[in-house]
Amino acid sequence: DNSTSAVGDPIISWNWDFDDGTTSTQQNPNHMYTVPGFYDMILTVNTAFCSGTDTVQINVENIPTANFTMDTTNGCADLLVNFTNTSSANAVSFIWDFGDGSPIDTNMNPSHVFINPYGVDTTYTVLLIAQTAFGCIDDIIQTVTVFPNPNASFTDNAVLDCAPLVVNFTNTSTGSTSQTWNFGDGTPISNALSPSHIYQNTTQFINNHLVELIVLSTNGCSDTARKNITVYPEPQFGFSINPDSGCSPLVVTFPSVIGAVIYNWDFGDGTTGVGPTPNHTFVNNLTNNLI
Repeated sequence: DNSTSAVGDPIISWNWDFDDGTTSTQQNPNHMYTVPGFYDMILTVNTAFCSGTDTVQINVENIPTANFTMDTTNGCADLLVNFTNTSSANAVSFIWDFGDGSPIDTNMNPSHVFINPYGVDTTYTVLLIAQTAFGCIDDIIQTVTVFPNPNASFTDNAVLDCAPLVVNFTNTSTGSTSQTWNFGDGTPISNALSPSHIYQNTTQFINNHLVELIVLSTNGCSDTARKNITVYPEPQFGFSINPDSGCSPLVVTFPSVIGAVIYNWDFGDGTTGVGPTPNHTFVNNLTNNLI
Protein backbone atom coordinates (compact mmCIF):
# COMPACT_ATOMS: atom_id res chain seq x y z
CA ASP A 1 0.00 0.00 0.00
CA ASN A 2 1.38 3.38 -1.07
CA SER A 3 -1.72 5.37 -0.21
CA THR A 4 -1.47 8.84 1.38
CA SER A 5 -3.90 11.15 3.19
CA ALA A 6 -4.07 14.71 4.50
CA VAL A 7 -2.24 15.62 7.66
CA GLY A 8 -4.50 15.04 10.63
CA ASP A 9 -6.77 12.65 8.70
CA PRO A 10 -4.95 9.27 8.66
CA ILE A 11 -6.04 6.20 6.75
CA ILE A 12 -7.82 3.87 9.11
CA SER A 13 -9.01 1.01 6.84
CA TRP A 14 -8.04 -0.83 3.69
CA ASN A 15 -10.23 -2.96 1.47
CA TRP A 16 -8.60 -5.05 -1.24
CA ASP A 17 -10.67 -6.69 -3.98
CA PHE A 18 -8.44 -9.09 -5.93
CA ASP A 19 -11.01 -9.67 -8.69
CA ASP A 20 -10.97 -13.43 -8.20
CA GLY A 21 -13.67 -13.60 -5.54
CA THR A 22 -11.38 -12.92 -2.62
CA THR A 23 -10.72 -9.78 -0.53
CA SER A 24 -8.50 -8.59 2.29
CA THR A 25 -8.57 -5.81 4.90
CA GLN A 26 -4.86 -5.94 5.65
CA GLN A 27 -2.75 -2.95 4.79
CA ASN A 28 -0.11 -5.00 2.95
CA PRO A 29 -1.57 -8.40 2.13
CA ASN A 30 -0.10 -11.27 0.14
CA HIS A 31 -2.27 -12.97 -2.44
CA MET A 32 -1.84 -15.95 -4.75
CA TYR A 33 -3.61 -16.17 -8.07
CA THR A 34 -4.17 -19.78 -9.07
CA VAL A 35 -5.75 -19.23 -12.50
CA PRO A 36 -4.02 -17.34 -15.33
CA GLY A 37 -5.70 -14.26 -16.75
CA PHE A 38 -6.14 -10.48 -16.36
CA TYR A 39 -7.37 -9.21 -12.97
CA ASP A 40 -8.47 -5.69 -12.01
CA MET A 41 -7.31 -5.42 -8.42
CA ILE A 42 -9.09 -2.60 -6.51
CA LEU A 43 -7.85 -0.97 -3.31
CA THR A 44 -10.22 1.27 -1.31
CA VAL A 45 -8.84 3.21 1.65
CA ASN A 46 -10.79 5.19 4.21
CA THR A 47 -10.06 7.94 6.65
CA ALA A 48 -12.45 9.17 9.29
CA PHE A 49 -13.86 11.63 6.81
CA CYS A 50 -12.90 10.49 3.27
CA SER A 51 -12.25 7.48 1.04
CA GLY A 52 -10.19 6.80 -2.11
CA THR A 53 -9.96 4.02 -4.69
CA ASP A 54 -7.25 2.85 -7.07
CA THR A 55 -7.28 0.03 -9.65
CA VAL A 56 -4.31 -1.91 -10.99
CA GLN A 57 -4.57 -4.55 -13.70
CA ILE A 58 -2.54 -7.69 -13.08
CA ASN A 59 -1.64 -10.20 -15.82
CA VAL A 60 -1.20 -13.68 -14.39
CA GLU A 61 0.81 -15.65 -16.94
CA ASN A 62 0.07 -19.32 -17.57
CA ILE A 63 2.96 -21.54 -16.40
CA PRO A 64 4.62 -23.60 -19.14
CA THR A 65 4.52 -27.38 -19.31
CA ALA A 66 7.96 -28.91 -19.82
CA ASN A 67 8.09 -32.18 -21.73
CA PHE A 68 10.28 -34.03 -24.22
CA THR A 69 10.74 -37.34 -26.01
CA MET A 70 13.89 -39.28 -26.94
CA ASP A 71 14.56 -41.47 -29.95
CA THR A 72 16.18 -44.03 -27.62
CA THR A 73 16.37 -44.47 -23.86
CA ASN A 74 19.19 -47.04 -23.68
CA GLY A 75 22.01 -48.42 -25.75
CA CYS A 76 25.72 -49.02 -26.05
CA ALA A 77 28.34 -46.32 -25.58
CA ASP A 78 28.92 -44.00 -27.30
CA LEU A 79 25.14 -43.48 -27.38
CA LEU A 80 23.69 -40.70 -29.56
CA VAL A 81 20.31 -39.51 -28.30
CA ASN A 82 18.14 -37.06 -30.25
CA PHE A 83 15.77 -35.05 -28.05
CA THR A 84 12.45 -33.64 -29.26
CA ASN A 85 11.10 -30.79 -27.16
CA THR A 86 7.31 -31.13 -26.71
CA SER A 87 6.90 -28.37 -24.12
CA SER A 88 3.88 -26.05 -24.27
CA ALA A 89 3.82 -23.25 -26.84
CA ASN A 90 4.30 -20.46 -24.28
CA ALA A 91 7.77 -21.76 -23.38
CA VAL A 92 10.37 -19.67 -25.21
CA SER A 93 13.69 -20.66 -23.61
CA PHE A 94 15.11 -23.95 -22.46
CA ILE A 95 17.89 -25.36 -20.32
CA TRP A 96 19.05 -28.97 -20.80
CA ASP A 97 21.19 -30.75 -18.21
CA PHE A 98 22.18 -34.20 -19.47
CA GLY A 99 23.37 -35.40 -16.07
CA ASP A 100 26.83 -36.45 -17.21
CA GLY A 101 28.81 -33.33 -16.34
CA SER A 102 28.71 -31.94 -19.87
CA PRO A 103 27.93 -28.23 -20.47
CA ILE A 104 24.35 -26.97 -20.32
CA ASP A 105 22.59 -26.93 -23.70
CA THR A 106 20.04 -24.21 -24.59
CA ASN A 107 18.91 -25.52 -27.98
CA MET A 108 15.27 -26.37 -28.41
CA ASN A 109 15.86 -29.87 -29.80
CA PRO A 110 19.41 -30.92 -28.96
CA SER A 111 21.33 -34.12 -29.66
CA HIS A 112 23.79 -35.52 -27.17
CA VAL A 113 26.34 -38.35 -27.07
CA PHE A 114 26.50 -40.26 -23.79
CA ILE A 115 29.70 -42.17 -22.98
CA ASN A 116 30.31 -44.86 -20.38
CA PRO A 117 33.84 -45.10 -18.99
CA TYR A 118 32.74 -46.99 -15.87
CA GLY A 119 32.47 -50.58 -17.11
CA VAL A 120 28.93 -51.07 -15.74
CA ASP A 121 25.46 -50.05 -16.88
CA THR A 122 25.16 -46.33 -16.10
CA THR A 123 21.93 -44.30 -15.90
CA TYR A 124 21.97 -40.54 -16.52
CA THR A 125 19.17 -38.22 -15.39
CA VAL A 126 18.24 -35.68 -18.07
CA LEU A 127 16.64 -32.43 -16.83
CA LEU A 128 14.72 -29.98 -19.04
CA ILE A 129 13.73 -26.57 -17.65
CA ALA A 130 11.24 -24.62 -19.80
CA GLN A 131 10.67 -20.89 -19.26
CA THR A 132 8.16 -18.34 -20.58
CA ALA A 133 8.91 -14.77 -21.62
CA PHE A 134 7.61 -13.67 -18.18
CA GLY A 135 10.03 -15.99 -16.36
CA CYS A 136 7.55 -18.71 -15.40
CA ILE A 137 9.23 -22.14 -15.37
CA ASP A 138 8.49 -25.84 -15.30
CA ASP A 139 10.83 -28.81 -15.40
CA ILE A 140 10.82 -32.52 -16.18
CA ILE A 141 13.34 -35.33 -15.81
CA GLN A 142 13.81 -38.58 -17.72
CA THR A 143 16.61 -41.17 -17.70
CA VAL A 144 19.01 -42.63 -20.26
CA THR A 145 20.87 -45.88 -19.58
CA VAL A 146 24.21 -46.43 -21.31
CA PHE A 147 25.73 -49.91 -21.52
CA PRO A 148 29.53 -50.30 -21.46
CA ASN A 149 31.34 -51.68 -24.49
CA PRO A 150 33.54 -54.76 -24.18
CA ASN A 151 37.23 -54.40 -24.95
CA ALA A 152 38.42 -56.66 -27.77
CA SER A 153 42.06 -57.80 -27.79
CA PHE A 154 44.08 -60.90 -28.60
CA THR A 155 47.61 -62.21 -28.87
CA ASP A 156 49.11 -64.82 -31.20
CA ASN A 157 52.29 -66.81 -31.68
CA ALA A 158 52.64 -66.09 -35.39
CA VAL A 159 56.17 -65.91 -36.79
CA LEU A 160 57.42 -65.07 -40.25
CA ASP A 161 57.43 -68.49 -41.86
CA CYS A 162 56.26 -70.45 -44.86
CA ALA A 163 52.90 -72.13 -45.25
CA PRO A 164 51.42 -74.23 -43.89
CA LEU A 165 51.64 -71.86 -40.91
CA VAL A 166 49.96 -72.86 -37.64
CA VAL A 167 48.93 -69.85 -35.55
CA ASN A 168 47.52 -70.09 -32.02
CA PHE A 169 45.32 -67.17 -30.97
CA THR A 170 44.67 -66.17 -27.34
CA ASN A 171 41.57 -64.12 -26.60
CA THR A 172 42.46 -61.43 -24.01
CA SER A 173 39.21 -59.46 -24.35
CA THR A 174 37.31 -58.16 -21.31
CA GLY A 175 33.61 -57.56 -20.70
CA SER A 176 32.49 -59.96 -23.43
CA THR A 177 30.40 -63.11 -23.42
CA SER A 178 30.80 -64.31 -27.02
CA GLN A 179 33.21 -63.86 -29.90
CA THR A 180 33.59 -64.32 -33.64
CA TRP A 181 36.91 -64.87 -35.41
CA ASN A 182 37.48 -64.08 -39.08
CA PHE A 183 40.92 -65.33 -40.11
CA GLY A 184 40.97 -63.24 -43.27
CA ASP A 185 41.72 -66.11 -45.65
CA GLY A 186 38.21 -67.05 -46.75
CA THR A 187 37.88 -69.95 -44.32
CA PRO A 188 34.77 -70.27 -42.11
CA ILE A 189 34.52 -68.06 -39.05
CA SER A 190 35.15 -69.51 -35.61
CA ASN A 191 33.33 -68.92 -32.34
CA ALA A 192 35.97 -70.63 -30.23
CA LEU A 193 37.37 -68.66 -27.32
CA SER A 194 41.03 -69.05 -28.32
CA PRO A 195 41.28 -70.94 -31.63
CA SER A 196 44.20 -72.29 -33.64
CA HIS A 197 44.32 -71.83 -37.40
CA ILE A 198 46.43 -73.20 -40.26
CA TYR A 199 47.25 -70.72 -43.03
CA GLN A 200 47.97 -72.03 -46.52
CA ASN A 201 49.78 -70.19 -49.31
CA THR A 202 50.22 -72.02 -52.60
CA THR A 203 50.87 -68.82 -54.55
CA GLN A 204 54.29 -67.45 -55.38
CA PHE A 205 53.63 -64.30 -53.38
CA ILE A 206 53.66 -63.27 -49.74
CA ASN A 207 50.11 -63.17 -48.37
CA ASN A 208 48.86 -60.84 -45.63
CA HIS A 209 45.68 -61.92 -43.86
CA LEU A 210 43.74 -59.46 -41.69
CA VAL A 211 42.49 -61.31 -38.62
CA GLU A 212 39.36 -59.79 -37.08
CA LEU A 213 38.01 -60.57 -33.62
CA ILE A 214 34.52 -59.25 -32.80
CA VAL A 215 33.35 -59.61 -29.19
CA LEU A 216 29.84 -59.06 -27.80
CA SER A 217 28.59 -58.23 -24.30
CA THR A 218 25.37 -59.43 -22.68
CA ASN A 219 23.62 -56.25 -23.91
CA GLY A 220 24.80 -56.77 -27.48
CA CYS A 221 27.52 -54.13 -27.37
CA SER A 222 30.51 -54.94 -29.54
CA ASP A 223 34.16 -54.15 -30.07
CA THR A 224 36.62 -55.26 -32.74
CA ALA A 225 40.35 -56.00 -32.73
CA ARG A 226 42.38 -56.57 -35.91
CA LYS A 227 45.89 -57.73 -36.80
CA ASN A 228 47.73 -58.77 -39.94
CA ILE A 229 49.26 -62.25 -40.24
CA THR A 230 51.98 -62.64 -42.89
CA VAL A 231 52.35 -66.02 -44.59
CA TYR A 232 55.20 -66.84 -46.99
CA PRO A 233 54.51 -69.16 -49.96
CA GLU A 234 54.79 -72.87 -49.39
CA PRO A 235 57.98 -74.16 -51.13
CA GLN A 236 57.08 -76.29 -54.14
CA PHE A 237 60.41 -76.72 -55.89
CA GLY A 238 61.22 -79.00 -58.82
CA PHE A 239 64.09 -79.26 -61.27
CA SER A 240 65.40 -81.31 -64.19
CA ILE A 241 68.94 -82.27 -65.06
CA ASN A 242 70.73 -82.75 -68.33
CA PRO A 243 72.29 -85.13 -68.96
CA ASP A 244 70.43 -87.48 -66.67
CA SER A 245 72.49 -90.55 -67.71
CA GLY A 246 75.91 -91.36 -69.15
CA CYS A 247 79.19 -93.12 -68.61
CA SER A 248 81.22 -92.76 -65.47
CA PRO A 249 82.54 -90.25 -64.60
CA LEU A 250 79.37 -88.30 -65.40
CA VAL A 251 79.47 -84.51 -64.92
CA VAL A 252 76.07 -82.97 -64.26
CA THR A 253 75.27 -79.27 -63.91
CA PHE A 254 72.21 -78.66 -61.75
CA PRO A 255 69.92 -75.73 -62.62
CA SER A 256 68.74 -72.93 -60.37
CA VAL A 257 65.20 -73.23 -59.00
CA ILE A 258 62.67 -70.41 -59.39
CA GLY A 259 61.81 -68.91 -56.01
CA ALA A 260 64.66 -70.54 -54.10
CA VAL A 261 67.12 -68.31 -52.24
CA ILE A 262 69.15 -70.86 -50.25
CA TYR A 263 70.31 -74.17 -51.74
CA ASN A 264 71.37 -77.35 -50.01
CA TRP A 265 71.92 -80.20 -52.42
CA ASP A 266 72.12 -83.92 -51.57
CA PHE A 267 73.48 -85.71 -54.66
CA GLY A 268 72.48 -89.14 -53.45
CA ASP A 269 76.00 -90.55 -53.44
CA GLY A 270 76.96 -89.43 -49.97
CA THR A 271 78.06 -85.98 -51.05
CA THR A 272 76.32 -82.62 -50.77
CA GLY A 273 76.58 -79.17 -52.29
CA VAL A 274 75.40 -75.60 -52.03
CA GLY A 275 74.67 -72.77 -54.44
CA PRO A 276 72.14 -72.32 -57.23
CA THR A 277 73.91 -74.17 -60.09
CA PRO A 278 76.43 -76.66 -58.75
CA ASN A 279 78.41 -79.10 -60.89
CA HIS A 280 78.80 -82.63 -59.64
CA THR A 281 80.69 -85.63 -60.98
CA PHE A 282 79.07 -88.99 -60.45
CA VAL A 283 81.43 -92.01 -60.41
CA ASN A 284 80.52 -95.68 -60.84
CA ASN A 285 83.26 -98.15 -59.82
CA LEU A 286 80.94 -101.09 -60.14
CA THR A 287 80.15 -103.29 -63.07
CA ASN A 288 76.46 -102.55 -63.07
CA ASN A 289 74.48 -99.34 -63.63
CA LEU A 290 73.87 -96.99 -60.71
CA ILE A 291 70.72 -94.99 -60.34
